[in-house]
Amino acid sequence: MIKIEPIFSIPLIQANWEDSKNHNKKISDWCLQYEKDNPPTSEKINRFPGSYNYYSDMFVKDENRLDMINQPEFKEFSHFLIQTLKEVNDTIFGQHLKHMQMMRWNISNSWFSINRKGSWHRAHTHGSSIWSVVYYPKSSESGGEIIFTNSLGSYQEHWPYFTRAKSNNEQYLTNEIIINPKEGDLIMFPGYLVHSVDTYNGDEDRICLSFNINGE
Repeated sequence: MIKIEPIFSIPLIQANWEDSKNHNKKISDWCLQYEKDNPPTSEKINRFPGSYNYYSDMFVKDENRLDMINQPEFKEFSHFLIQTLKEVNDTIFGQHLKHMQMMRWNISNSWFSINRKGSWHRAHTHGSSIWSVVYYPKSSESGGEIIFTNSLGSYQEHWPYFTRAKSNNEQYLTNEIIINPKEGDLIMFPGYLVHSVDTYNGDEDRICLSFNINGE
């Protein structure tokens, strides 16, 4: 008898906020108004082609730096984020790592991006963050897929792969998982997971919120 099973699994969480249609517009409008009030610099444009980005770091004490998640427009979304985080931690860590469940979870930093036609983002990780989260209050299916790449990288260079499989059905032959997010979608993954964003081809703005989460 032959037994084949996956090992060293990486959790990738996808959720859709059921109440998103009632709140996405005010979140998106807040982001667009912030851009209008704080025009992008040439440095930001060169670093992130085609995008506007604002960073809110909870550890930086700067009276001019807004704490994005605590703005009134984000109140309902913050409840959804906290509930999702609790459910994920309870499911994954369960009874095996009780100290993880007892941790106080904090957003170490957060930011939003306004993606316009032609924008993209290189492959990267989120450093030492336990969880990274992306939420899409405004999106279309015109490219801009988020691409997750096997973190083992060159250690697997001799293993045969399909190219950019769009599902995990071929889990042993897939080096990339591609997700085309829709409005109201939340994606959560370990901060060490390599990911990138393909070129966005939509004519309308796409807005995403990003968070790095750690425990203490």
